[in-house]
Amino acid sequence: MDNPRLDSEDRKPIWDALQMFWMDIEPSDELENAIATCARSKYSIVELEYIYWNEVYPVVRQNFTQLIPEWTGYDIEQLSKLIIANADRVKRTKYKLFHFRANYWWKEIASGITKYRKTRVNK
Repeated sequence: MDNPRLDSEDRKPIWDALQMFWMDIEPSDELENAIATCARSKYSIVELEYIYWNEVYPVVRQNFTQLIPEWTGYDIEQLSKLIIANADRVKRTKYKLFHFRANYWWKEIASGITKYRKTRVNK
């Protein structure tokens, strides 16, 4: 997958939607938006999973451990800068199964993307 610097404008809406699964909110409220945003993108499911785990997650995962966590999501410009700055240091996320909440939501998102794309193709 290309370095995020090369197509950050295409990834920004995805980063913005996917970050919400690490905020102090009810993720199910964000699910439909994340599915639609990802499904309309140019990225495959495999690429979107990479973005979820290896671009967004490393930057926002600390939100779960903050005394006062973020609720509304990080400003997209700030989030983009953090992801791009982190891009050269990214190591693939290991042990995804141990990230129960994030893993659950990725499965929901991926399933929704597949359904969304199938319904668009069949129309």
